[in-house]
Amino acid sequence: MPAPGGTLFAPALSVHDVTPGDPERRILDAVSSLARSLQAERERLARRLRELEDELDVLASRLDGEPALIAPAPLPRS
Repeated sequence: MPAPGGTLFAPALSVHDVTPGDPERRILDAVSSLARSLQAERERLARRLRELEDELDVLASRLDGEPALIAPAPLPRS
């Protein structure tokens, strides 16, 4: 049975299982920083998506509220 948070093939490690040296620590710090950056970008994109969805709702309600007046383009004269 895997440890909590792990899988059958990749069991979870605890703080006591790993004592990273300097190179490993730098890699872990870089990965952690990247994960924070990706999370912040995901949140920014989610906010922007909500803004765009709101704008689309406004445009759709305008389109539903007033009939669109579509006039054919005049034919070119020869």
